[in-house]
Formats: sequence, structure tokens, C-alpha cells
Amino acid sequence: MAAADRSTGRVVSTQVADCQTYVKTIASLHLYPPSVIIAPHTFFKLSGENGATRFTSLLLEYLQDEFAVAIEPLDRKYWSAEAGTSSADFTPLLSRVAPTGEDFMAQLCIEDEKRAGTLVTIRSKYYAMQALAAALKWIELVHNTTFPPRTLDIVYRTIEGKILMVRFCITLKYSLQAR
Repeated sequence: MAAADRSTGRVVSTQVADCQTYVKTIASLHLYPPSVIIAPHTFFKLSGENGATRFTSLLLEYLQDEFAVAIEPLDRKYWSAEAGTSSADFTPLLSRVAPTGEDFMAQLCIEDEKRAGTLVTIRSKYYAMQALAAALKWIELVHNTTFPPRTLDIVYRTIEGKILMVRFCITLKYSLQAR
């Protein structure tokens, strides 16, 4: 998952190992409530006589039930850690023929004390890099906004070791206290 705020240049990415109910994913999204959810276009399909869109992903059905925001498709080719490397602002390193997603992130990430740690951590997080590349491409396509080199505050967050508070448990606690 990736959350990007184009007005501040802050991008938060995470990679979640989840179960079939996607409880960790949904809890993570509550930390950064989405204004729109993007997903690969292969997660959507037209069905029925009225041409209504249906999801082929159970995760998107859960997200639609949980959040009252638009869920938009983005072409599958942009869900690649290397997708962003075609940006006009990216200058490939001379020692490489084809830039990698890691090079792309290094080019966009601001110079600060967290930069090296973020780049080392996200290097092994393939799905987090994919989500980040897709979010940045969506901003470019929909909002006609690109980011110059070294302008994004890219942060990788882990949810491991955090307590997930389920709304049902909180509601149950308050209803028991009311007795």
C-alpha cells in the first residue's frame, strides 16, 4: 500500500502480509484514510446487462464496504517498481543500462537523515515499491502532477508489532461499561 499527499510531498508505503479477511490491510488504511483507492485494472470487470463494474478481488469488495471512497482502475503496466523510471525527471545512473525502481526512489527521495534507511528497507519490499510507483503514476495521469528529483518525503512504515483495535471490540467495551 502507498499513501501520497501531493500537496505536501509526503509518501508513506507499507507492505502487509495478511490473511483472507484483510484485517491488517483495512486497519492500516484507517491510519491513512484514503480519498481514493486505486487498483490494477485486472481487478475490475464489467458484468450484467447494465454494464455495472464488478470486482474480481475480494479485497476491493471489503474496501468498498469499509470506505466510502471511489475505487479506480489503473493500467497494470503502472504497477511495477520500474514503471516510474520512464519519468522525464529521472536521469538514469550512467553505470546502468536500465534504471531500477530502487534508482527511481533514490532519485525522488529528499536528502535527510532517514533517506538511507528508507532506501535500504524498501529495496526488499517489492509490493510496497509497486504500490508507490502506481500511486505516483496515478497522480501524474489524473492530476497532471510530476515530482522533481529529491522532493518527496518517502517513508516506509511497518505494521508488525502494532495492536489492531477492531471497532467491534471498542463498541463492546463501551456497551459493557454502560450497564
